[in-house]
Amino acid sequence: MLTMSALVAAAAAATIVDPPPAEPVATVEARSEAPPVEAKANVGETGEKPEKVEIERGRDRQKNDGKVAIHGRVFLRSEVESQGDRAPSSDVSLASVRAELRYRWQKWLRVIVEAELTNKPDLRDGFINARNKMWSVRAGQFKLPVSVIEMESPWTLPVARRGLLNDVIVDTMQIAGRRPGAEVEWRGRGVLDLRLTAGAFQGVDASGDRLSGSLDSQSVAGRASVSPGPIEVGVSGEWRAAEPLVGAGLRRFWSAGLDTVLDVDFGRHGLRVWGEVLGGGSWIDEDPADGRDTTFAATRAIAAWRLGGGNDGDKYIEPYVMVGVLDPNLRVGADLMREVAAGVNLGVWRRVRLTFEYEAWRVERNTPPLLLASLQDRDAFVFQVGGAF
Repeated sequence: MLTMSALVAAAAAATIVDPPPAEPVATVEARSEAPPVEAKANVGETGEKPEKVEIERGRDRQKNDGKVAIHGRVFLRSEVESQGDRAPSSDVSLASVRAELRYRWQKWLRVIVEAELTNKPDLRDGFINARNKMWSVRAGQFKLPVSVIEMESPWTLPVARRGLLNDVIVDTMQIAGRRPGAEVEWRGRGVLDLRLTAGAFQGVDASGDRLSGSLDSQSVAGRASVSPGPIEVGVSGEWRAAEPLVGAGLRRFWSAGLDTVLDVDFGRHGLRVWGEVLGGGSWIDEDPADGRDTTFAATRAIAAWRLGGGNDGDKYIEPYVMVGVLDPNLRVGADLMREVAAGVNLGVWRRVRLTFEYEAWRVERNTPPLLLASLQDRDAFVFQVGGAF
């Protein structure tokens, strides 16, 4: 019977007699940097005609020409709220089910279609985008380049929903949001990463339907931004066409904003901040049908501190806070609308998240009747489950 020492000696001898073949590091790197067929063709070692090599390259290009990706996300929400003089109520709902299809052709052309599938299916985005290193042209239905908080995806924002100011600014004043239109973007090179965007979009009436297709019914919007490192600072403006009351005729209103976004990673932690100031003209006052313009001003900010996460699939926890103030008419006092939301997300970064949030809305006594009809003081506790693929 062989002893243990004899077995060890035999193994060592076999290792010395039969060493594994070695290969120079430079040779391995050279193979990894260039396709074998192309390298052989250059040195004349393939034995194939050049035409055949070109045909093979054409086939490779065709394989990579069209790439289709399907994405989606789901939000299931439960909330308990107390609003105005109403008794507290609770609700559980499938808040959102989104499906998105992306098609890419030769890296410079993309087609994106996104639909909301809850209740009646609704097309959210549907556009074609052509771009190179400096220019981008987009046509279809998509978000206006106004307000970084409105431009951001709800899956990226840490809050359960955009809140009170979103309901007023987008849904009632018809600023930002999605519209059919076309835009052009130029992106410079350098440390500042300058971007200039301009576009024309279809105006809407008081019910949210599109106005007639004449040139007078087009809204114009633009944005300029710089991104030195992890921070982005931008200015935007919109000269929008709207019909405040159905049948009341077309009118135009201006708006302008200053905003910033910060996204910094500190190893396994991260800080994300969105902030903006927005102002302009609207018809929201004591009498929306009087034909007079009012001037509004709004500001809001979202800040979130992440522990963990950073890479897709990492576990994380992220407390956050959102604050916002809107003055619908600068000529009137005691009409402020304020909101605060605070909560925490936990889950798997960019995959699954659980959200626990407290929301508080406050409106003052001189808030315009048009807004008071649907918005009152409100407190709510929200629990939301979200998943994305």
